[in-house]
Amino acid sequence: MIMNEEVKSRVKTMFNEWLDLIESREALNKEMGELKKAVADTLNIKTGVVSKLFSYLRKIYSGGEDELEVLRILAEDIK
Repeated sequence: MIMNEEVKSRVKTMFNEWLDLIESREALNKEMGELKKAVADTLNIKTGVVSKLFSYLRKIYSGGEDELEVLRILAEDIK
């Protein structure tokens, strides 16, 4: 594929923007991890539990379906 200078320049610019987004995502992931750790320490629970709690709360706040009760019932039936 032959690209003219304008296309090459545009692709390079978009690639640099993509790299910036990767760096931003890494920084956000670190911040989110620190936040979950702080909550875990506050509640004296594991960070994995905080992740599940936050996912559940996010679903509830966005108007999602409450799957927790369904999961509880299924788990009880399986036991």
